[in-house]
Amino acid sequence: MLFGILYAFFTGVFISMMPKLAIQNGGTINGQEAAEISPEEQAEALAMFEMMGTIFFVVGLIISAVSLTLAIILFLAGRKLGKQQNHGFCTVAAGISCILFPFGTALGVVTLITLNKPEVKMRFTHQ
Repeated sequence: MLFGILYAFFTGVFISMMPKLAIQNGGTINGQEAAEISPEEQAEALAMFEMMGTIFFVVGLIISAVSLTLAIILFLAGRKLGKQQNHGFCTVAAGISCILFPFGTALGVVTLITLNKPEVKMRFTHQ
């Protein structure tokens, strides 16, 4: 349980903050001026810079949102595992955890194996 919660924390902090660079670069690209380009090509270059900046910004936001959602799911699963509640949610969260290679895969596989044992299933049903 504790390892799952810690893993969710590190997923939320480190993985979701990586796209911050893309978001920052997107804002920087949008703010740059094409001073070294001839005047007739300047409008086209500025449009390209703005489009690239927007793409960086949007992709960074999407990756951040997905990473934070994953971290929240893993955190909730860790808490529910500790309380032995909601077997189905914990199983789905363990499967989703397998996406995050290498630690998430190891954690997810061990959790899936443990959750499929009959004695563990009985503990969840008796709560």
